[in-house]
Amino acid sequence: VVFDDGIDLDLVPVTTARLRHWVDMGMAEDLSASDGRGYRVLVDKEDMANRLAERACTTGSGKADLPDRVQFAETVRDFWYQAGRCAKLIARGDLWTGRACCDVYMKRLLLRVLAWQTKVRHGEDTETWYEGRNLERWADADQVEGLGDTFSRYDKDDAIRALFATMAQFSTAARETADGLGFRYLDEAEKAATATI
Repeated sequence: VVFDDGIDLDLVPVTTARLRHWVDMGMAEDLSASDGRGYRVLVDKEDMANRLAERACTTGSGKADLPDRVQFAETVRDFWYQAGRCAKLIARGDLWTGRACCDVYMKRLLLRVLAWQTKVRHGEDTETWYEGRNLERWADADQVEGLGDTFSRYDKDDAIRALFATMAQFSTAARETADGLGFRYLDEAEKAATATI
């Protein structure tokens, strides 16, 4: 529903079976990220929402948490693999798919690392919201400013420029995160991707 003043309301019926699945699969963290920000259960005859909330409290806040070494390494490897893939797509003239790789998939990885970088800079309890919400409020000026160059027009040369800007910002944020957490940055992954590109 969209009201005259522009405020919108989403009503999402969810079955009990779906809520059970979310609890079992650990989806509670994703829902808890939006808790208190316009998310409210209106009808819950089997008390599944409370079970979901309990599961969220016992499993942490999900993506907003600082990574362990494995999660950090997987994110860095995935990003650099995608960078090479993106360059190949653009080079072969598959601009739509190449831009989608850079502007959607790689940006999600960049966002994850920007949230980690913010927590390294300002403390683990710093609120980084979810899915980029309010990024301009929780990220530092250098992080926000760098994003301006990471998106492109629907143009091959501009897509390549945006790819390199995305790579540069990711490298900076991931290196600072690694230093702050005492992790080793995977230079070899970055060098291999850069050589391919």
